[in-house]
Amino acid sequence: MELVDKNGLTEEEYLKNYRPGDYERPSVTVDMLIFAVDNREESIRLLLIKRKNHPFLGCWALPGGFVEMTESLRDAAARELEEETGLTEKDLKNISLRYVTLKLKDGEIRQNYYYFAELKNQIFSTFLPECSEGVLEWTAYENLAQRRMPYTAGYVIRHYLETGRHTETLYCGTAVPGGISWAELTDF
Repeated sequence: MELVDKNGLTEEEYLKNYRPGDYERPSVTVDMLIFAVDNREESIRLLLIKRKNHPFLGCWALPGGFVEMTESLRDAAARELEEETGLTEKDLKNISLRYVTLKLKDGEIRQNYYYFAELKNQIFSTFLPECSEGVLEWTAYENLAQRRMPYTAGYVIRHYLETGRHTETLYCGTAVPGGISWAELTDF
């Protein structure tokens, strides 16, 4: 059975009515990967949202959204995080831009910036499980592969777990059929 949103629309119906030209350009988004250590289970967890809206209704996603034309990438990431989870920069440490992805969609290059941070004081045990975008969950690393996610987010997480967590490198990924082609970004 196909999922429908609160307006009774399937994703296909939602996308038929979606008009990218109604939004300011360029289309730039930011996502936050918030990690926490669960000392009870000796595991590292990542904050995910099970989306209750299109697109990607029913998928697991990262807190994030569109950058407004008057704000910086980092300010947009902080705003989206607070709007969707209630967490603020005061709750985090080691905030850094770690990934950028590019994807050609409907003749437009979509840019997505991924900020990473660690949760201070491990307050996730009392974290509210519901937010404006869906249900929040602290997901253990070993369960991430089982979560259905938007295309580029899934590849970012997979690359980070395999490679990125062992470096401080900023990576750029270009979405191609069947995956993402990764390159290290260096300042020169």
